This record gives sequence, structure tokens and C-alpha cells, in this order.
Amino acid sequence: MLDDPSALLGILLALLAALLFAWSNVSLARSGAAGRGIGAVGVSMWFALGLVVVPVLAVAAAVGRPVPPPASLGLALVAGGVALLVGRLLFWESLALVGPSRASMVKNASPVVVVLLAGAVLGEWPTPLAGLGIAAVVGGVVQHGLSGDDRRVAAAEPRLAVRGLAIGLAAAAAFAVGDVLVAVAVRTGGDPVVLGAVVFLGAWAAAVVVAPGSPVAQLRALRDVGRPLAVASATMGVARLLAFVAIGLVFVPYVAAIVATAPLLTAVIGRLSGAQEVLTARLGVSMLLVVAGGAAIAVGG
Repeated sequence: MLDDPSALLGILLALLAALLFAWSNVSLARSGAAGRGIGAVGVSMWFALGLVVVPVLAVAAAVGRPVPPPASLGLALVAGGVALLVGRLLFWESLALVGPSRASMVKNASPVVVVLLAGAVLGEWPTPLAGLGIAAVVGGVVQHGLSGDDRRVAAAEPRLAVRGLAIGLAAAAAFAVGDVLVAVAVRTGGDPVVLGAVVFLGAWAAAVVVAPGSPVAQLRALRDVGRPLAVASATMGVARLLAFVAIGLVFVPYVAAIVATAPLLTAVIGRLSGAQEVLTARLGVSMLLVVAGGAAIAVGG
């Protein structure tokens, strides 16, 4: 992969996406502006639409980027509804049942699902070295998730705990399906930047339909949203767009594995920015696994 400039660019874009996701997480946590549920998803989609999607599509039209074929557009729209809406809602349901540490741990195991789906749908598999790299990255993320101090799994009824973890796996599958659909859309024919913006259009349209209130009422509600949530929503939009562009440049499981490192980066950035994060030995081991895994993906992919 190191001798393929486009693939290397895809890896760098995926890493930048993970960093932006982490920065947004820290900003939301420090401002107390984070929200959950379909209402919060709807708010974030409106901000992403106005601050990211519309400008990107306008620039793409101005510079003459080609319009993707209908099949690619359809796949991108479905990917938005599945990954950005259904996946996020399932994740928040899992979080409510088993707590943030375990829910994030299960969701960020999605690269494993991506590998299986990519093999089944695209007929491609990671190289042995890159496969070991993906395993190391997922292991580092899971190691970090196990270090959380959340005790809801132990305290909750076993039935609720199992349900929460099952919903977390469903969220991981939804995110994985969305990534693979984007990869198929790009291969069907289409500019990855334009298709990435169309994915957001699909998520926005689905959120507008499902979220409470009319579109006009949802727009009016944006006036009551603080600046931190607006900035974080736009940043997350840019991060997700970069991840989709990366999928168009490099094999999708590699992108999924790198983006899944966002929780680890969140802990590091939170500590460096003065938030109440503790850099433990367990976190250090997780970071070593992730760095080693990323290097294996870059070399062996």
C-alpha cells in the first residue's frame, strides 16, 4: 500500500476522520451539549446539511464533478439511512442499557463485520498482514472499552444486559452495511466526494421524516441550539465525509479499522486538552496495539 499514492491518501483521510471524531467527542463532553435520540440526530443532520453537504455539492458542481449514475446515488441514499440514522439510534439504545464503555466497545468492533461483508459482497479479503493489523486495532479498541468504569452490565438484569449487547452488535452491523454500500456505490461509478455528500442527504431525509415535528418546526428549533453542538455537528459531518472519500480510495475494512480508533484518540485528546481523562497503562497497551495494527495495514494492505 505504501507504493500506492491513492491508497495511502485514503489511509491518511481515515486517520484524519478519526481525529476529527475524537475532537468532536471531547468538545461535546466539555460543553455538555451532547444529546441522544432521534431529536438529537435530526439536529445534527440539519447542521451537517447546511454547513457541510450543501457547500460540498455546490463546489463539486462549480468545478464540474460528474454526477454519479442513478444506481450509485440510490446506494448512497440507502447507506445514509442505514449507517447514519439506524446505526446511531441503535447505538444510543445499547448505551442506555449497558453503559457507554460496553456499548462503544461492541460498536467499534464493526471492522470485523465489514471484513465479512466486504468478502461476501465484493469478493475481496484483507491480506494476511493487513488482517492481523485489523485484529490488532479491534483488540486495542476492545481493550480500551473493557477499561471503563461503567458497571451497568453487572448491575442490570442479565436479560437487559444481553439485549443491550445484542443491540450494540446490530448497531455495528448497521455501520458496517453503510460502509460497504458506499464502497459498492463508488465501484458502480461515481465521485466519492459527491457520493459522500449524498449519503448525508439520505440520512437527513430519513431523520426529517422520523424526527418529531414538521421540517419547519425542526428548523426553528435550531435557533435554541448552542454553538458547541453546531460546531461539533459540522465537524462530525466533515469527519464522516472524509471517511466516505477514504472508502473510495482504499479497501473498506482498512478504513473502518482506522476510524474505529476514535474512542482511544478521544481519551488522549481529552487528557491533553485538560479534560478529566486518565492515561492508564491499559490505555497505553491499547494505543500500542492500534499503532502496530495501523502500521500492518499500511504495509500489508
